[in-house]
Amino acid sequence: MRRDNAQIDVDQAKETPSRRSGVPIDLEGEMRNAGAELIRQASILLELHVTCFGTAEVLFQRFYYNESFRKFSVKEIAMGAIFTASKITEHPIKIRDIITIFLRIFDCREGKPVKVLEYFDEFFYRTRDQILIAEITLLTSLGFDTFVELPYRLTIYYLQILDLINDKIILQKVWSYVNDALCTRVSCIQSAPSIAIGCIFIAAREEKIKLPYAWWEIFDVFLEDVKYIAASINSFYIEEEERKRREREGHLTPIDLEELEKYLSEKR
Repeated sequence: MRRDNAQIDVDQAKETPSRRSGVPIDLEGEMRNAGAELIRQASILLELHVTCFGTAEVLFQRFYYNESFRKFSVKEIAMGAIFTASKITEHPIKIRDIITIFLRIFDCREGKPVKVLEYFDEFFYRTRDQILIAEITLLTSLGFDTFVELPYRLTIYYLQILDLINDKIILQKVWSYVNDALCTRVSCIQSAPSIAIGCIFIAAREEKIKLPYAWWEIFDVFLEDVKYIAASINSFYIEEEERKRREREGHLTPIDLEELEKYLSEKR
């Protein structure tokens, strides 16, 4: 039997632990996006292998279908997801490197001068403990089921079958869409084959490439799922553009428990 990442159905996605604990639906989406962006930035700065990046994104999204943002900090789970993913994918990262990079990201996010992490800095030991706790929290919440099937290999295979693998523009666009899809809840709701096909569908449509009628059926993927993935990625871009605009204006998305409670109290 094939295993995939689609462990959450659409109905479950509508009633999450965060929503039940009083986090508005729009804020939950923003916090998911903010956490995904933290992982993306750290992955670039750490020069992580793409499978490590993708696995960390899926684990992060999956975790918050089991737990509430009011109970577990976005920034700690983001760091823990990268640390855990590095072990799962056998691309280990030193915990000090993770802390150094996230410290830089946090300082830049808040407009502070970037601090140099001293070897015996108290911040290092405190954050190290947070990451280790986040790792075991994440694993326990997921029942130690860390299986993640990423769409990358399938994407290349499908492009070869469709005779698009040598089209550099399509390849680049599809690869970008796959990376972006993994930053959304799509990675928990749709299978890896569906995500790969959905991303090829978007890129081919943008580049006005004509493919065979109902070509997705060759790969046992439903058009309904393809359209859902395309719409989800498009929504992600719109939401992220708005979230980043507000952050540029000084309205930061809450990424720790204190920030979240302050935000919620001000909205009452």
